Amino acid sequence: QGIGLGNFALAYTSYIHALVPDIHYSDRLILKNAHSDPLEILAELGPIGLLLALYVVWLVFFRVPIFNPGDDLLKAGLLAQFVNSFFNFPFQIIQTQLVCAVLLGLLARGKTVGTQHVLSFPRSRVLLALFFALFLFYTRYQLLRLEASAVARRGLEHLVASQPAKALPHLRRAVALAPRNADILMLLAYALSETNTISESSSVAESVLGVFPGFLPALNLIGLNALRINDLNRAMRVFERSFELQPYQEPTRKKLSDTYQRLTAEFRAKGFIAQARELEQKRAVLYPELVEPVYFQVIDLMALGQLEEAQAVLDKLPPPPGDTRYCYVAAKLAFARNDSSRAMDWLGKGLAINPDDEGLKAMRSALSGAASDGPTP
Repeated sequence: QGIGLGNFALAYTSYIHALVPDIHYSDRLILKNAHSDPLEILAELGPIGLLLALYVVWLVFFRVPIFNPGDDLLKAGLLAQFVNSFFNFPFQIIQTQLVCAVLLGLLARGKTVGTQHVLSFPRSRVLLALFFALFLFYTRYQLLRLEASAVARRGLEHLVASQPAKALPHLRRAVALAPRNADILMLLAYALSETNTISESSSVAESVLGVFPGFLPALNLIGLNALRINDLNRAMRVFERSFELQPYQEPTRKKLSDTYQRLTAEFRAKGFIAQARELEQKRAVLYPELVEPVYFQVIDLMALGQLEEAQAVLDKLPPPPGDTRYCYVAAKLAFARNDSSRAMDWLGKGLAINPDDEGLKAMRSALSGAASDGPTP
């Protein structure tokens, strides 16, 4: 059924980003037109739309008789544009559309005998007149798109100048002119988000997803809106979907990691250790080079009483040079396993790196007091 009239550029952008994950390279491959009108008609209107367009061509060149002098020249002009359309996009240009509409209208007129105009319309010319009207309607549609783009540009200028409230009237008018233009809808969604109209902003972005389910900017905006209202679970689901679609997008991975981190802190504060541990494991998969998720994983396992498993997790991580956090976690785990001497050894290593670390000094004081009071229960 096609992707919808006028949606080729947006659909192709989503397709090329999915096909070529490297955004710095894929941006160079983005096209606004297919450089072949038959191919673009097939993409936007589907096989039925392409067959209808080919039927018009067949009607013009094989069914419409030559009644008047110059009709053959009109057909020649249309033939030139038709051949050109295989390698370019003449029917996407307003000036060419108007010229072709005039040529079709002249071909659809009645027969002229001398100075008399005979109202004799063969069926082929009646159909051609109908397609002439459709062609004019399509030209009007293109003109509305151009006007909408011009209005949206004024809104974009206000957005760039950090004036989203001034951008909103322009963008709402642009959407009224082109209600299915996803680019303009996204600009409106951004402006609404910047003015803290979060619910409407997400609704507009979801309307874009209704046409392009995997459109990454719309997904990311919905996720950011969810973060703004502290709906972390929805933000996590949206960013996971974005990361699943394009796992090589670093901004998406960072947003998902930050959401995992905020949810982990929330779960840990509520005492949901198992859920917090699960999210830390997911974050560690996103960023294997990070050591912080490993530290939290060890602490969570200690809270669950799984000391041997915690020690196994920590042993897999080589001590990062100059990182006192590793020494702190290792000392805390050793103390939990009633190995005070090893705990003091790790504390000594940590204080050798940073003698002013208050956390390490406080733990050493606590361990010294515990050792003088007797064995740890």
